[in-house]
Amino acid sequence: MKIRSILIGLGILGLAFFIGYPRVKQFFEIDSCLDKGGQWNYELGSCEFVVETSDEEEPEFEDLVVNNISIDSFPTELEIQETFPEYVKQTMQSLPDSILIDVDNVIYGDFNADGLQDFSSIVTNLQDGQTGIMIIEQNNSNQYLIFGAGVEINGMSNLSWVEVFETLPIGEVIAPTLVDSESGDIIGPDVSMEFKLIGNGIFMTVEEGHGGGIIFWNGTKYVWYHVE
Repeated sequence: MKIRSILIGLGILGLAFFIGYPRVKQFFEIDSCLDKGGQWNYELGSCEFVVETSDEEEPEFEDLVVNNISIDSFPTELEIQETFPEYVKQTMQSLPDSILIDVDNVIYGDFNADGLQDFSSIVTNLQDGQTGIMIIEQNNSNQYLIFGAGVEINGMSNLSWVEVFETLPIGEVIAPTLVDSESGDIIGPDVSMEFKLIGNGIFMTVEEGHGGGIIFWNGTKYVWYHVE
Protein backbone atom coordinates (compact mmCIF):
# COMPACT_ATOMS: atom_id res chain seq x y z
CA MET A 1 0.00 0.00 0.00
CA LYS A 2 2.87 2.31 0.91
CA ILE A 3 4.68 1.58 -2.36
CA ARG A 4 1.52 2.24 -4.30
CA SER A 5 1.15 5.66 -2.69
CA ILE A 6 4.73 6.50 -3.58
CA LEU A 7 4.22 5.51 -7.21
CA ILE A 8 1.03 7.56 -7.42
CA GLY A 9 2.86 10.57 -5.96
CA LEU A 10 5.71 10.22 -8.46
CA GLY A 11 3.21 9.95 -11.24
CA ILE A 12 1.47 13.12 -10.18
CA LEU A 13 4.82 14.95 -9.93
CA GLY A 14 5.81 13.72 -13.38
CA LEU A 15 2.52 14.85 -14.86
CA ALA A 16 2.85 18.25 -13.21
CA PHE A 17 6.40 18.61 -14.56
CA PHE A 18 5.27 17.54 -18.04
CA ILE A 19 2.46 20.11 -18.01
CA GLY A 20 4.39 22.95 -16.34
CA TYR A 21 7.81 22.61 -18.01
CA PRO A 22 6.90 24.47 -21.26
CA ARG A 23 5.53 27.37 -19.22
CA VAL A 24 8.64 27.52 -17.04
CA LYS A 25 10.87 27.30 -20.09
CA GLN A 26 8.92 30.09 -21.84
CA PHE A 27 9.12 32.24 -18.70
CA PHE A 28 12.92 32.10 -18.73
CA GLU A 29 13.04 32.71 -22.49
CA ILE A 30 10.81 35.79 -22.13
CA ASP A 31 12.88 37.09 -19.25
CA SER A 32 16.09 36.64 -21.25
CA CYS A 33 14.53 38.36 -24.29
CA LEU A 34 13.45 41.39 -22.28
CA ASP A 35 16.86 41.63 -20.62
CA LYS A 36 18.41 41.88 -24.08
CA GLY A 37 16.07 44.72 -25.07
CA GLY A 38 13.82 42.59 -27.24
CA GLN A 39 10.07 42.13 -27.44
CA TRP A 40 8.38 38.76 -26.97
CA ASN A 41 6.00 37.73 -29.73
CA TYR A 42 3.45 35.53 -27.96
CA GLU A 43 1.81 34.41 -31.20
CA LEU A 44 5.07 33.15 -32.70
CA GLY A 45 6.70 32.31 -29.40
CA SER A 46 9.91 34.09 -30.33
CA CYS A 47 12.00 37.10 -29.34
CA GLU A 48 12.02 40.06 -31.72
CA PHE A 49 14.28 43.09 -31.85
CA VAL A 50 13.04 46.40 -33.28
CA VAL A 51 15.56 48.64 -35.07
CA GLU A 52 14.63 52.31 -34.78
CA THR A 53 14.90 54.28 -37.99
CA SER A 54 14.92 58.04 -38.55
CA ASP A 55 12.47 59.77 -40.85
CA GLU A 56 15.39 61.69 -42.35
CA GLU A 57 17.36 59.77 -44.90
CA GLU A 58 21.07 59.61 -44.28
CA PRO A 59 23.02 61.08 -47.18
CA GLU A 60 24.91 58.58 -49.21
CA PHE A 61 28.70 58.74 -49.02
CA GLU A 62 29.06 60.07 -52.51
CA ASP A 63 26.57 62.85 -51.72
CA LEU A 64 28.72 64.34 -48.95
CA VAL A 65 30.55 67.44 -50.12
CA VAL A 66 33.18 69.77 -48.67
CA ASN A 67 33.49 73.21 -50.26
CA ASN A 68 31.36 71.96 -53.18
CA ILE A 69 33.78 69.08 -53.79
CA SER A 70 32.61 65.49 -53.40
CA ILE A 71 34.36 63.99 -50.39
CA ASP A 72 35.12 60.76 -52.22
CA SER A 73 36.51 62.42 -55.34
CA PHE A 74 38.78 65.36 -54.57
CA PRO A 75 40.08 66.75 -57.87
CA THR A 76 43.64 66.07 -58.92
CA GLU A 77 46.08 68.83 -59.86
CA LEU A 78 45.48 68.12 -63.53
CA GLU A 79 41.71 68.42 -63.05
CA ILE A 80 42.15 71.76 -61.29
CA GLN A 81 44.47 72.99 -64.04
CA GLU A 82 41.76 72.17 -66.56
CA THR A 83 39.61 74.84 -64.88
CA PHE A 84 42.22 77.54 -65.55
CA PRO A 85 41.43 80.18 -68.21
CA GLU A 86 42.46 79.32 -71.75
CA TYR A 87 45.30 81.87 -71.83
CA VAL A 88 46.79 80.25 -68.72
CA LYS A 89 46.58 76.73 -70.16
CA GLN A 90 48.21 77.90 -73.41
CA THR A 91 51.07 79.53 -71.53
CA MET A 92 51.54 76.47 -69.33
CA GLN A 93 52.49 74.53 -72.46
CA SER A 94 55.59 76.68 -72.77
CA LEU A 95 56.61 76.30 -69.12
CA PRO A 96 59.67 74.15 -68.48
CA ASP A 97 58.96 70.81 -66.82
CA SER A 98 60.92 71.99 -63.78
CA ILE A 99 58.30 74.63 -62.87
CA LEU A 100 55.50 73.21 -60.73
CA ILE A 101 52.37 75.30 -60.13
CA ASP A 102 50.87 75.17 -56.63
CA VAL A 103 47.19 74.82 -57.57
CA ASP A 104 46.19 75.59 -53.98
CA ASN A 105 47.75 79.05 -54.19
CA VAL A 106 46.32 80.79 -57.24
CA ILE A 107 45.04 84.37 -57.46
CA TYR A 108 43.66 86.55 -60.25
CA GLY A 109 43.81 90.29 -60.84
CA ASP A 110 44.68 93.01 -63.32
CA PHE A 111 48.34 93.00 -62.36
CA ASN A 112 49.72 95.02 -65.29
CA ALA A 113 46.91 97.61 -65.35
CA ASP A 114 45.71 96.85 -68.88
CA GLY A 115 42.09 96.18 -67.93
CA LEU A 116 42.38 92.39 -68.35
CA GLN A 117 42.38 89.70 -65.71
CA ASP A 118 45.79 88.10 -65.18
CA PHE A 119 46.93 84.98 -63.34
CA SER A 120 49.43 84.48 -60.54
CA SER A 121 50.46 81.48 -58.48
CA ILE A 122 53.13 80.17 -56.17
CA VAL A 123 55.52 77.89 -58.06
CA THR A 124 58.37 75.57 -57.19
CA ASN A 125 61.52 75.05 -59.23
CA LEU A 126 61.98 71.28 -59.10
CA GLN A 127 65.64 71.59 -60.10
CA ASP A 128 66.66 73.32 -56.86
CA GLY A 129 63.49 73.18 -54.73
CA GLN A 130 63.22 76.96 -54.50
CA THR A 131 59.86 78.71 -54.34
CA GLY A 132 58.71 81.79 -56.21
CA ILE A 133 55.81 83.70 -57.70
CA MET A 134 54.69 83.43 -61.33
CA ILE A 135 52.58 85.93 -63.26
CA ILE A 136 50.86 85.14 -66.55
CA GLU A 137 49.43 88.21 -68.27
CA GLN A 138 46.38 87.64 -70.41
CA ASN A 139 47.55 89.95 -73.20
CA ASN A 140 50.98 88.33 -73.52
CA SER A 141 50.30 84.85 -74.85
CA ASN A 142 52.81 82.12 -73.96
CA GLN A 143 54.84 84.52 -71.81
CA TYR A 144 55.33 84.30 -68.07
CA LEU A 145 57.28 86.13 -65.38
CA ILE A 146 58.85 84.40 -62.36
CA PHE A 147 60.12 86.10 -59.22
CA GLY A 148 62.09 83.83 -56.90
CA ALA A 149 62.29 80.09 -57.63
CA GLY A 150 65.91 80.69 -58.61
CA VAL A 151 65.30 84.15 -60.10
CA GLU A 152 66.52 86.88 -57.77
CA ILE A 153 64.20 89.64 -56.59
CA ASN A 154 65.17 92.14 -53.92
CA GLY A 155 68.20 90.00 -53.09
CA MET A 156 66.11 86.81 -52.69
CA SER A 157 65.95 83.82 -54.98
CA ASN A 158 63.81 81.64 -52.70
CA LEU A 159 60.43 82.78 -51.39
CA SER A 160 59.70 79.61 -49.44
CA TRP A 161 58.63 81.71 -46.46
CA VAL A 162 55.43 82.82 -48.22
CA GLU A 163 52.35 81.57 -46.35
CA VAL A 164 49.85 84.33 -47.15
CA PHE A 165 49.36 85.01 -50.86
CA GLU A 166 46.71 87.62 -51.68
CA THR A 167 45.58 90.23 -54.19
CA LEU A 168 45.66 93.90 -53.24
CA PRO A 169 42.94 96.18 -54.66
CA ILE A 170 43.59 98.77 -57.35
CA GLY A 171 43.88 102.23 -55.80
CA GLU A 172 45.37 101.11 -52.50
CA VAL A 173 48.29 103.26 -51.36
CA ILE A 174 51.38 101.26 -50.43
CA ALA A 175 54.85 102.15 -49.18
CA PRO A 176 57.96 100.17 -48.31
CA THR A 177 58.97 99.80 -44.67
CA LEU A 178 61.97 101.73 -43.42
CA VAL A 179 64.32 99.68 -41.25
CA ASP A 180 67.28 101.07 -39.30
CA SER A 181 70.36 99.67 -41.00
CA GLU A 182 72.33 99.46 -37.74
CA SER A 183 69.82 98.28 -35.15
CA GLY A 184 67.37 96.56 -37.47
CA ASP A 185 64.50 98.38 -35.79
CA ILE A 186 61.45 99.20 -37.85
CA ILE A 187 61.14 102.95 -38.38
CA GLY A 188 57.87 102.90 -40.29
CA PRO A 189 56.58 103.30 -43.86
CA ASP A 190 58.71 105.37 -46.23
CA VAL A 191 56.11 107.97 -47.21
CA SER A 192 58.48 109.40 -49.80
CA MET A 193 57.93 106.23 -51.83
CA GLU A 194 54.19 105.93 -51.43
CA PHE A 195 52.49 104.57 -54.53
CA LYS A 196 48.82 104.31 -55.42
CA LEU A 197 48.32 100.97 -57.16
CA ILE A 198 47.28 101.31 -60.80
CA GLY A 199 46.83 97.55 -61.06
CA ASN A 200 46.23 94.85 -58.50
CA GLY A 201 49.18 94.23 -56.22
CA ILE A 202 50.40 90.84 -55.02
CA PHE A 203 50.88 90.70 -51.27
CA MET A 204 52.97 88.01 -49.56
CA THR A 205 53.82 87.43 -45.91
CA VAL A 206 54.00 84.77 -43.19
CA GLU A 207 50.93 83.87 -41.15
CA GLU A 208 52.53 84.71 -37.81
CA GLY A 209 55.26 87.28 -37.38
CA HIS A 210 56.58 90.11 -39.48
CA GLY A 211 58.11 90.42 -42.90
CA GLY A 212 56.70 90.26 -46.36
CA GLY A 213 56.52 92.03 -49.66
CA ILE A 214 54.36 93.43 -52.42
CA ILE A 215 54.90 92.94 -56.14
CA PHE A 216 53.17 95.60 -58.22
CA TRP A 217 53.18 97.28 -61.65
CA ASN A 218 54.51 100.85 -61.60
CA GLY A 219 53.57 101.64 -65.18
CA THR A 220 56.67 100.25 -66.85
CA LYS A 221 57.75 97.20 -64.84
CA TYR A 222 57.03 95.08 -61.78
CA VAL A 223 58.52 96.38 -58.55
CA TRP A 224 59.06 94.86 -55.11
CA TYR A 225 58.33 96.69 -51.87
CA HIS A 226 59.49 95.16 -48.61
CA VAL A 227 56.83 95.58 -45.90
CA GLU A 228 56.65 94.73 -42.23
